[in-house]
Amino acid sequence: MVALISTPTRFTEVEHPLSNIDACSDFFQGGAGALLVNKYRVVSELGVGTFGRVMKCYRTDTGSWKEKVGLGKYRGKLRQKTSGVFAVKIMRNQPKYRRDAQIEAKMLRVINSEEGKGTNLFPDLYDEFDLPEGHKCLVLERLGMSLYDVMKKNDHEPFSNSSIRDVAAQVFDALDHMHSLGMVHT
Repeated sequence: MVALISTPTRFTEVEHPLSNIDACSDFFQGGAGALLVNKYRVVSELGVGTFGRVMKCYRTDTGSWKEKVGLGKYRGKLRQKTSGVFAVKIMRNQPKYRRDAQIEAKMLRVINSEEGKGTNLFPDLYDEFDLPEGHKCLVLERLGMSLYDVMKKNDHEPFSNSSIRDVAAQVFDALDHMHSLGMVHT
């Protein structure tokens, strides 16, 4: 997984209910408010795919999810914290997806442990754990929108030549970094 656009949040929040995954019992069935391993509280779903679900979560052991901010008449207003918010990738409860998650975690640990051009194009892996139901979870840095989401947002209008150049340069830098570590992207 490569973050191709350097923006603060990678996954976009979705407003749909779980209707598309209710029939698949191997998907994580929790939603907003669920507590994962007494450490991460689910805020909302960021995305769903073949592999499982990505949930927006905050750590419960690092203080409140809300913080007081503002000056003057706005002093003491509560808002969402921007630190301590993560994208938790919750894999489907199947051996294939658990294995894939273990491989992804191992690759991210190696990629993030090395310096070099392209290192910042990969999400940071902060934590990994297993849920009692058997789901493998990866706690990742929450990054910007995917290229697909940007395309959807822009009604599938073509990217400008300069945007294509920027994205291509990031892909080549990321691949170069992987190859320098002896990894091959397939």
